[in-house]
Amino acid sequence: RGAGTTLSCWGENSRGQLGDGTQTNRLTAVDVTLGASVSQADGGQEHACALLADNTVKCWGANDANQVGDNSFLDRSLPVSVSGIATATELTLGAQHGCALLSDGTVNCWGENSNGVT
Repeated sequence: RGAGTTLSCWGENSRGQLGDGTQTNRLTAVDVTLGASVSQADGGQEHACALLADNTVKCWGANDANQVGDNSFLDRSLPVSVSGIATATELTLGAQHGCALLSDGTVNCWGENSNGVT
């Protein structure tokens, strides 16, 4: 559920995939603070991302294949901006990658590319 600048998540959290700054599993929803209104959200295998109303994307969770998109390989328990995404209109995630449709009709992807998916 989204409410303004927050998104709520719950469940397994060993890699920070709930975005609440912890690695604590949650039986009830916790808020993920994103700083802008949420237009869309999606979840991967152990990461999640949100497309924000300002057309940027923030992700959090497992990051061993840069699936969080911040050009690092460090798990993130709080949302971080996906590098180079400023005009996204749609978002989709796979197990260890993400893609955004940009306003110019192109697609930008990040994360695992070992099998040619992204």
